[in-house]
Amino acid sequence: MKDDEELVDQSKFDGFLQNFLENENATFLVDTGSGEFLPFNSYLTMMDIPSVIQDDFEKNIYIHVPISYGQAEDDSKKCLIKLAESYPTVPIIVWENEYFGKPTTDFSKTKAFQAIENIIGVVKITKLNNDTFEKDFSTMIKQGMTFEEVANDTKTFELLAKNRLKKIKKDIFAKVDDVFKDE
Repeated sequence: MKDDEELVDQSKFDGFLQNFLENENATFLVDTGSGEFLPFNSYLTMMDIPSVIQDDFEKNIYIHVPISYGQAEDDSKKCLIKLAESYPTVPIIVWENEYFGKPTTDFSKTKAFQAIENIIGVVKITKLNNDTFEKDFSTMIKQGMTFEEVANDTKTFELLAKNRLKKIKKDIFAKVDDVFKDE
């Protein structure tokens, strides 16, 4: 981000995007923090980046939107609605995350959710046991590790922790597979 404006430094993002578009077999994941989201979104809409990716380069683009329950629930739902309005032709995958709390209502049954036509699926991350699964998963995330790195790790995770993370991976991957089964 530029210090003097609420815009993404386009010269840096242009290079990143060009690398992606020129590589036929590339998969890229862009994860913005909440502070960068609005400027990043402004850049994407101003430059019509989804159309460039989809139409000009015939590549798939998916927007993954986390819905965090608890204190951030309303803000994350507003973010989903904003993204759906900004990118009506881009498939959206909603990630319901119960880590910070349970949902107050079944969001998928609300009018706001059902009005979003480009949602292709929901991946629900349920609340885990604090002392085991959640602790291990949290450690993995804080260490910036992937499931594959955990499986090969010899220092951070012991056998049973690795087994719990393997179960989490299997559960999440099955839910993602369900989203894409008809794609």
